[in-house]
Amino acid sequence: VKGLPVQPKNENQQPKNRVKPYIFMALTICSRYCPRTQRENLNLFLNSIVAWVCYFILSITSPWQAFAQDELPKLSVLPIQLVGLDNEFPSRNKSKLDALHKQLASALLSESQPLDQWLLAKARTLSYNLGRSLHPVLSGPSVFPIESPAYVVPILCRIDQHIVVATQLVSVSQNLLLASEQKFTPLAAWEGEGSPIAFTAEWARSLGSRMKPMDKETQGFSVDLTLQRGSHNSRVGSHNCLNMVLANELQKTMNVSDPLDLLEGYRLRQLMTNSSPKKSPRTYSIDWGQNPKGPTFDVQLNAIESVFGSSGPRNIKARFTLNNAENRLVVPDDFNQRLIATQNELLTKDLPQVSKINRAWVYLDRGRAWGLEMNDRLYFEADGRFVKGHVVGFYTANEKVTSPKGFLVQEGAIVFVRKGQRDVKVGDTFQFDPTSYPTPWPAVRQPMKKP
Repeated sequence: VKGLPVQPKNENQQPKNRVKPYIFMALTICSRYCPRTQRENLNLFLNSIVAWVCYFILSITSPWQAFAQDELPKLSVLPIQLVGLDNEFPSRNKSKLDALHKQLASALLSESQPLDQWLLAKARTLSYNLGRSLHPVLSGPSVFPIESPAYVVPILCRIDQHIVVATQLVSVSQNLLLASEQKFTPLAAWEGEGSPIAFTAEWARSLGSRMKPMDKETQGFSVDLTLQRGSHNSRVGSHNCLNMVLANELQKTMNVSDPLDLLEGYRLRQLMTNSSPKKSPRTYSIDWGQNPKGPTFDVQLNAIESVFGSSGPRNIKARFTLNNAENRLVVPDDFNQRLIATQNELLTKDLPQVSKINRAWVYLDRGRAWGLEMNDRLYFEADGRFVKGHVVGFYTANEKVTSPKGFLVQEGAIVFVRKGQRDVKVGDTFQFDPTSYPTPWPAVRQPMKKP
């Protein structure tokens, strides 16, 4: 530029050793011409890597602070869920649905407030989108006693010319149905001005009376329902609706997972608990047919692979019937007895028994579904025999092992016997080894004999 003095170029002048940006670190580290700059950038790079590694280790080892059980809202009421209905149904019946949701919250909760406000009062920080999604959920004390926190899902779904109005009481931590109440209403009744149903105090009392306490003996078995084919034909109905009605019926005699497993329930579980629900040992995949109109349904069921580790009976034929007068789905006795028999095979009061012996390895009739895990130490003492071992694996029904109790073992554990290999007999019953580690010194016999 004219008028500006030109600085003479100094051939002997060395460039300043500046620390280059992170984006050029790799090039600087590999450079052979600036060793000082290379060392400085290498130190910065290594320091940043060490800092990120420390942060990652702390984040995965620090326990997530969940709410204590006494700080959780005892009951939450989710928004009304519409399954298999046409897109115009919510707009045509908006006032009815809003009124029903308020009625249900008033009937079930002695005091209610939006869940996001309850969480903010407990100093929980929520993102904007999460707060918006939880705002329609109403929480508060329940009008009937509940052992652990739960939520109620009001559902409207269609089966042919009926709309099923149901409320499901679901455990937050275990994702199991605790109770259900439902009523079949004619489709034409929703086209008028008034609502064909109301959530009254009597409805809430009936839902609370149907709640059965958790049976510790049968807690090892639960059923999960899925679909072989899914349809949401608004002129016929939804296969998910039939799965829901079936789950409500099975819940009366056994543990059943929530068949819908809604997103709001998942968020409640993540926000309020620090545990994931236990996987169901048996899952049934159901085919209700292409046009499930009813009142009878020729159904095909498949027991697919689950915790048992191998698939169960395939292509089970069953006929289900809708009983509109009793507002329920009638389950065939043979299918119901099949489930009860499987449930009785996993009773927690029955200890694992030896069903097969292969040298130092014994096959027990109980496995992961019953509660055994890898490396669990087991023992028994009977008739002067003292046997100890630990779980080294599991086997499935493909081994065709029959329990001494008379049933084909669906899934069992393999125990390696460390002490008393020649003393094991079919029918022996193992129990958990109470040995504590490290063992006391001087060495004593473990497990110690009872005085």
